[in-house]
Amino acid sequence: MNRITIKTLLYTGFFVLLALLATTSYMGLHALERAQQRLDDTVQGPAQQVRLSGQMRAYLLEKDRLAKNYVLAKTPARKEAVLEQLKAAQTRLETYRDELADLTTDDGDQAISAFDAAHADYQRSIDRVLDIARLTEAAGATPEAVIEATRQANALMESETSVALDEAESRLRHVRDMSDAAMAAATEQAARNYQTARNQLLTILGAALVIGLLVAILVIRRINLVSRLATQIGEGNLDQRFDARVSDSDLYGVLRNMNARLREIVSDIKEASGNVAAGSMQLSSTGQQIAQGATEQAASLEEVSSSMEEMSANVSQTADNARQTEQIARQAAQDAQASGDAVHQSVSAMQHIAEKIGIIEEIARQTNLLALNAAIEAARAGEHGKGFTVVAAEVRKLAERSQKAAGEIVELSRDSLGVSERAGEMLAALVPGIQRTSELVQEISAASVEQDKGAGEINKALQQLDQVVQQSAASAEEMAATSEELSAQAEQMNATIGFFRIDERAATTTKRPAKAADESTGKASVADRQASKSPVSRSAARQPALAGDGVSIDLDGDDGFVRY
Repeated sequence: MNRITIKTLLYTGFFVLLALLATTSYMGLHALERAQQRLDDTVQGPAQQVRLSGQMRAYLLEKDRLAKNYVLAKTPARKEAVLEQLKAAQTRLETYRDELADLTTDDGDQAISAFDAAHADYQRSIDRVLDIARLTEAAGATPEAVIEATRQANALMESETSVALDEAESRLRHVRDMSDAAMAAATEQAARNYQTARNQLLTILGAALVIGLLVAILVIRRINLVSRLATQIGEGNLDQRFDARVSDSDLYGVLRNMNARLREIVSDIKEASGNVAAGSMQLSSTGQQIAQGATEQAASLEEVSSSMEEMSANVSQTADNARQTEQIARQAAQDAQASGDAVHQSVSAMQHIAEKIGIIEEIARQTNLLALNAAIEAARAGEHGKGFTVVAAEVRKLAERSQKAAGEIVELSRDSLGVSERAGEMLAALVPGIQRTSELVQEISAASVEQDKGAGEINKALQQLDQVVQQSAASAEEMAATSEELSAQAEQMNATIGFFRIDERAATTTKRPAKAADESTGKASVADRQASKSPVSRSAARQPALAGDGVSIDLDGDDGFVRY
């Protein structure tokens, strides 16, 4: 049972339940169809026969009543009306008899034939009664004859006709009893069919309930098992025993594979601890290299100090010249600022001029319009042009404004001319300062030549210092990177190993030893220490190692890790 997956259990359970549901639906529909068919047969057969036999008996009794009414009728008209009713009742009786004959079987046909014979006797008796009753209508019939005929007819009705009627009713009652028996049989058959269908449905529903409960129990048991195992894994316990026969596609199989993979990962993390130890030793070796580089940096710094003393005097002179140059440049800047202000004023004056010119243009435009209006007004008024006077006054006002604006423009032009002159004087004053600046620049250039010599010596010392610094920086960066990586791995390994619990003997994965890395690192450290004992060969021995690719750190021992 453990080899059956949860998916298979669910699919099987659902398919079986669907099949049982389809079977139940089919059987229910089939039972309803049969019940409907039997109901239709009952309604169209025995029930219809009962109804028709009841109608026939009613009209049979109606005939007997009408025959008595015919005997008792006093007038010919009344007798004729009763006779018509009697014929209609006979017609309806025959119609119902024919319909009943169409619905009966062989036994029913025999019963109807017996009824026909009894009804024929009854009809003959009725005919005799009617014949006797007609004697009362004969011409010249005395009252005694009428009374005698009526008595004979009543006597016949009470004797022979009544017996024939009872016989006909008995035959008709037999037909109805047969129909009642058929209805009872149909009712009993329907009850049996209902019992059978109900038992079948209850059996199928019981089977579906049992199958559903079985599937639910199996699925719940499997899910509970998986839940317990997942809880153990979540708590860090990887020493779980799984059934290897379960398919990998099942939830149980997936959990089993996950547990195995986690055990491999934890084992790989433990193996990486050896690599961390090897990296620590390499960090120690790198520290020795950095210490030696620091010694070489100290010697280079002494040479740099000597060169810096020679450059001190030149730097002092250069500083004095720089101060003078700064003063002249400051004054030149102030003059330039003043020149800028003057130019700004000139620009502002020009803007005012532009505005005034705009006013003049507007005045000219309005003057033109007013002159046009004056001409129109004068032409319209003729000799009585009063509006012309007003227009002329407006024209004079505009002329005055134009004259005033022109005066302002002249004044502004003069101011602009003065500003331009002052700007020219200031620019002329800048020329001596510029010349002095040129002389100072020459002095600074001479001092720069001397500084260049000192810079050459400094450059040589700096080149040596740069080599050492580069070597030290490379070693320091490499050591820092290695340290960070090892620190992160150590933290991750500590956290992971501290949480998960595995059986060391159960680990089946072949681990890669770290002895080779440790031995190579140890040999390198010994060689470095031997080389550092000789002061003469120390620099030469360390130079190839530093000029190469840096310190070789073996970090290839993490093949067991999985990148996520």
